Amino acid sequence: ELKNKDDQRRLMALIADARKWAAESGVDPDDCGKQGTATLRFPVFLFMCRLLQREKEAKALAEEEEEAKVLGFTEGQVKKLHSKFCFWVARMQEESQIADDGKDFNLTLTLEGFEKLCAHMNPRLKEEELKEILAALPALKALSSISKGNEISELSQLSQEEPQEVEAPAVGEVAFPLFVRSVTWMFCKFPVMQEILKL
Repeated sequence: ELKNKDDQRRLMALIADARKWAAESGVDPDDCGKQGTATLRFPVFLFMCRLLQREKEAKALAEEEEEAKVLGFTEGQVKKLHSKFCFWVARMQEESQIADDGKDFNLTLTLEGFEKLCAHMNPRLKEEELKEILAALPALKALSSISKGNEISELSQLSQEEPQEVEAPAVGEVAFPLFVRSVTWMFCKFPVMQEILKL
């Protein structure tokens, strides 16, 4: 929705970027159209949609990384966690022969894939501890807004509760923010994790 001149300028800049990317990708000049005009053909429209999607993904990634920092991870740890998470998602997709749907920043793990990742990060985790981690996911996900300044204490308090005592909807998959919360929860629940977690 174009509410003011700034919105119009942003749209024109977006169309200009889309034309540029389309031209550099080999789209016919006639299909690229003239710079400075609001009329665009389908190939340029596709590039514009791609740019909007990248902007949305970058915003989502920034929010995910910010939550990880709020939970006490350094910038380097956040990048390592995100890299490990994305690598593991790709590995699980390859094993299950699921094609990448292009949502690079919205990738998720199945519960089975998440359990395998936890076991990989900490080979000393016992089967009952892995089950306890899986049982805690609904409560971790239900913490939709963790209070700033109280993040660790909230997760630590949750780690002292029995997972089945917390009423929360079931979790079918694990996205990066929930993964980060689960790692923080594991730090609180299993202190030895801090020494042997592979980051």
